[in-house]
Amino acid sequence: MHKVRDAAVIGAGPAGISASIYLKRAGIDVVLLEHGEIGGLLRSANLVENYPGFPEGISGLKLVSLFTEQLGSLGIRPVKALVESMEATEGGFKIETDGGPVYAKNVLVGTGTRPKELRLDGSQGPAGKRICYDVNALNRKGRVLIVGGGDAAFDYALNLNAKGREVIIITRSKPSCLRLLLERAKKEKIAVAVGCTPLIVRTKQGRIELGCRSGERTRIFEGDLVLVAVGRVPNTEVLYGLPKRFKVNGRGPETNIRGLYMIGDVLGGSYRQTGIAVGSGVLAAMMIEDSMRKEESE
Repeated sequence: MHKVRDAAVIGAGPAGISASIYLKRAGIDVVLLEHGEIGGLLRSANLVENYPGFPEGISGLKLVSLFTEQLGSLGIRPVKALVESMEATEGGFKIETDGGPVYAKNVLVGTGTRPKELRLDGSQGPAGKRICYDVNALNRKGRVLIVGGGDAAFDYALNLNAKGREVIIITRSKPSCLRLLLERAKKEKIAVAVGCTPLIVRTKQGRIELGCRSGERTRIFEGDLVLVAVGRVPNTEVLYGLPKRFKVNGRGPETNIRGLYMIGDVLGGSYRQTGIAVGSGVLAAMMIEDSMRKEESE
């Protein structure tokens, strides 16, 4: 007979971490599955200033280290596993991973989001190897061309600028980031090219050129890497195998499939904040605790 856990949490971002902590403290048998680095997108945050408890702000990596320390203090050790699919079974779920199946009565999906791809002519050639979507994955020195005008683009720019990297932010419309981030970028004299739509990328003499449409003309930006921050979409591939017509009940974490919960950025749409993710993880965990208590009393 295979072991059936009370709950399985997929994804060790802020939502998955907070859910695991709550469930563990409630005496519920929980396993936390993560195929990548603990912390999710929070690892890329330059400075987190809107999460309570840190008056001076805190770097994303430092906050992740504190989250990880708290997991360890409770004996929660994330299992390194890539979830490939999932199916509902009698009384729970079967989660297929690259390390074998995991069975659980409840599943909390906290798989976050993935970046939208930037479609450019030439990106399938050698120049495509110089296009990145993760600021922590930059492995080449030199000027970074950041495509995007939202919070992430400006946060990446400030992060790299603080490390002595030269950056240019390229955005097709007026920046949509927080006014605070825009003011900081101006203070640091970070170049921002507004009204430029990237069309083509190519290599030239060891560097990279990004061709953009700007009104009736073409502008060429030269650099060493392109960092893309043009939005994100929910990472829902792990739901393969479940009924396609499942849905989330309102904006809460509960779905119309008994025992299945969506937490964190995979649920939040454009409302992506660490505090929201943590709250959704705790809420789903409390719902599971309440459901299990009711079952025991019946």
